[in-house]
Amino acid sequence: MIPMHLMMLLALVAMFMTWRRLNFAANFPPNKPSLLYRILPIDKIGKVEMNHEKGNIFLREVSKYWSKAMEAMSVGPHDFPSSEAFVKSSRQEIEEIEKKKWLEVGLPNVEKAIEICKNGVPGIKLPKKPIEYPVVRVLLAALENHRANKNGYWASQEMDRAAESQVLKEVDEMKGWQITLLWAVGTIEPMLGLFGTVVGIRMAFMAIQEQVQANPNVQTTQIIPLLAAGIQLALITTIVGLYFGIPLMVSYYYFRGKVEWIFGKLEEMMTEILNQA
Repeated sequence: MIPMHLMMLLALVAMFMTWRRLNFAANFPPNKPSLLYRILPIDKIGKVEMNHEKGNIFLREVSKYWSKAMEAMSVGPHDFPSSEAFVKSSRQEIEEIEKKKWLEVGLPNVEKAIEICKNGVPGIKLPKKPIEYPVVRVLLAALENHRANKNGYWASQEMDRAAESQVLKEVDEMKGWQITLLWAVGTIEPMLGLFGTVVGIRMAFMAIQEQVQANPNVQTTQIIPLLAAGIQLALITTIVGLYFGIPLMVSYYYFRGKVEWIFGKLEEMMTEILNQA
């Protein structure tokens, strides 16, 4: 029983640590710095949504500037006096326009987005530095890649690669050892309970065997209560194992689902911005 309780205590610590790490306000810069706003499951739109008018202010500001930079990556008829001029344009003319758009629109907006990622939105107080949020590190990885590759035709693919790599890294850190521990303890607890039950029943039968050997004429009415008490005590370990194991497995699947949801949200956000190139 003692090992089961110790494992449960360790699992509870892991559960609390996982809850703190997977809180939306711990992964997305919250609109408000107050503790209650961060820990309570309220204002999901304000914490994680980017395109909603009441969405996350930080993400909306970064998206606003970066979207302008992404739009500047494409050259079309609107950049020429006429559609005919666009059709007849040479590669050199297009490259010159790309360079001009990068210097006048792309780079300034990328720099503004990077500035927000490093220092936050002016007037919006955060409980910790922006770079400490996983979503900001993903944005920053792609933005710095954009700045390095400029408006090259390969830039979009490189940004996508950088963002994907950073997302996978952040998701691995979100999982940590705690979620694995929840699964391990949640699986082992019922097995320990069953083991304790088997051992307890064996000990009950051994006690009866010893009593019969000591007194061959012992009455059945004396043996049955002894057997019942031993089995009842043995079954308690199974009950305890299931009592601990079931909530831990529920917690494991809940936290795993939350990690997958955050992963999907990061992928959705990056795809939406990068598709504007």
